Amino acid sequence: MPSEAVNREDNIMMMVEPFHGEFGRFHFVLEATSTPHQYHIRTFPRFSSVCEFSLPKDRLVSLTNQYPRVDLPRAVHLELHAAIGNILHASRRAETIEKLIRDLGETGGSLSQDGSTNISNLLS
Repeated sequence: MPSEAVNREDNIMMMVEPFHGEFGRFHFVLEATSTPHQYHIRTFPRFSSVCEFSLPKDRLVSLTNQYPRVDLPRAVHLELHAAIGNILHASRRAETIEKLIRDLGETGGSLSQDGSTNISNLLS
């Protein structure tokens, strides 16, 4: 996904805190089901135990739109988020990436917008 696509209207989803932070840190992902706009909530080990109690028992969520002028998030964006989350946790690199994101936030960010930042050096 091109970097300019990240802030498009078709990539917007409102979540209450602390779910927004948990989603951004890949502590949970939304995996598509066979029903349009319905997703299975998959959590990972660092998912907040406080949030756990607020999840539906069947772990299913259906996205709805309160504002007809704004589309629901495109499924491809949620698929990409889920793929990244699953890879991070399967490779056991989630904590490393989370620390990197935290560190970058504290410094105002240091990743180059043109994609030239050597990520492998940051992760070593």
